[in-house]
Amino acid sequence: MSSGEIQRKEQKPNLALTDIADIISSLYNFQYNSSIHKLKLLDSYDDQNVYINGIYDEKEIECCIKIHNGVESKAPEILDCQNQLLLHLYHHKFNVPLPLFNKKKERISYICINNITHAIRLLTWVKGTKMSDIKPSLNLIYQCGIYLAKIRISLSTFQHTAAYRIHSWDLKQTNQLKEFLFAINDIQRKEYIQQ
Repeated sequence: MSSGEIQRKEQKPNLALTDIADIISSLYNFQYNSSIHKLKLLDSYDDQNVYINGIYDEKEIECCIKIHNGVESKAPEILDCQNQLLLHLYHHKFNVPLPLFNKKKERISYICINNITHAIRLLTWVKGTKMSDIKPSLNLIYQCGIYLAKIRISLSTFQHTAAYRIHSWDLKQTNQLKEFLFAINDIQRKEYIQQ
């Protein structure tokens, strides 16, 4: 595992749900009442994601709170790129989460936890069913392909300086993945990949 990946795991936030509700209420025009609203921890790789519903700017709303690990939080240009990308897709009529403004009219907030600065974003919730929760039909898979192609076409006009970076998850960087071969136990599979 690369040192960046290790740092992301070491600097993953792990706040109590009640603390998260208080933090969001202090940073955003968001009101949460535990007797009527819901707060639920979501799956996450190296950030902390939480579902929350409540009142934002006097409207009932469902959101995802994304508390970034300490590594990503040091790269505000990447977080801004993610926000701008979502806004770009929204303006091209895609149903995507939207980054909401905090009390300072900024789309990214920061907090310090155990001497580590963490970026926080409050994103609107997009309702739906995860494909991992169903057995998708061939037609659904086909429709997903069409939808992804439309997103790809829309992104051809997206420009942001932070979108141009080297990232291990980019298919162009497949050769970088050699350092992870140790994780494959099946000898035949490892030999196949090494070819």
